[in-house]
Amino acid sequence: MKLRNLLIIFIVSAVIWPASQIFAASTGSIKITASTKVTSYGKQITIAGTLQGLAGKTVSLQYRTPSSKTYQELVSLTTDANGNFGYAFGPRQNYYYKAYFAGDGTYPAKYSNSTLVQIKPLITAKATEGKRLLRRKNKKIGVGRKFIVSGHLYPSLKNAKVLLQVYKTKVKKYVTYKVARSNSKADFRFRNCRVSSDDPFKYRVMYPSTTNYRSGVSANFTLLGYYINPYKVSAAYSNFIVIDRRTYMLYYVKYGKTVRSFKCIVGQPGYPTPGGNWSIVSKQVNPTWYNPHKDWSAGMPESIPGGPGNPLGVRGMFLSADQIIIHGNNNEGLFNDKVRAYSHGCIRMKNAEIVWLYARIPVGANVKIL
Repeated sequence: MKLRNLLIIFIVSAVIWPASQIFAASTGSIKITASTKVTSYGKQITIAGTLQGLAGKTVSLQYRTPSSKTYQELVSLTTDANGNFGYAFGPRQNYYYKAYFAGDGTYPAKYSNSTLVQIKPLITAKATEGKRLLRRKNKKIGVGRKFIVSGHLYPSLKNAKVLLQVYKTKVKKYVTYKVARSNSKADFRFRNCRVSSDDPFKYRVMYPSTTNYRSGVSANFTLLGYYINPYKVSAAYSNFIVIDRRTYMLYYVKYGKTVRSFKCIVGQPGYPTPGGNWSIVSKQVNPTWYNPHKDWSAGMPESIPGGPGNPLGVRGMFLSADQIIIHGNNNEGLFNDKVRAYSHGCIRMKNAEIVWLYARIPVGANVKIL
């Protein structure tokens, strides 16, 4: 009987002992979880964990950047009656987190698992045409007219690459339209933006993913393009120029649709640009200026060859009106003025813009001056 009892005790002990050891081994184990794996800058997350079975113990919550291998302490926490601990805060960038229990006389030191929380920058963006803010009730923009998209990155990311993207319905995805970088204040600006047709265009600004931040996007905004043809140019004309002396603007119209508009300079009161219907009779690259022998040109040379300093700029398109030319200039600062009546009858354009227009306007094209 004694031998049988000893055998039973031995068998029971063999069954119970591993389970008790497993239980003992689980006490003091540590594990953490994050309330979210991805969040936006400025939003709070919670890192929570459990030091199994140990109450009132000190746990160090630590973090490191993705490019570093060294953890630093974020905060020191004390476990509650159930061994739980937690910390709520707003991370500034991507970090790995883990918890560390330094151990005591009974339980050894242990690290928890690590967890990565990624942060998306906040991006504000707006579109403006001059001083006009393009928004829900005022989002129409003339085809060919320039607008600017500007905004800010949070946190203040300096010299950061940002993308202006437009949604393409044919491929059903956003594609990059322009690239810019933020300045020292984390502001960015995309200049010389244009819509190319009278379709709705949906835009957004994107921050591409980096080591320290997950990619983020602004709220999208939609602009509605419309063709500017207030002068009712017939759709029969493949190339047509309208010059409005009242607004100091030149319009390139193609088949009744305004493709682009340009600031221009027209004749001053004593030398007005002649109104009427004209045509382009010839074109020249780097045209030579010839003295017209008028009162205003007395004392000037007989001619000035094409090149820097030439009053006609880099291109000239000669009209059927006597001695009237659409040409470049040698003083682009004048285009910043609201009233631009400075010439002696000709129509001046910015040099880069007349190069663009010159390449598209053939000899024989119609010109209407209002």
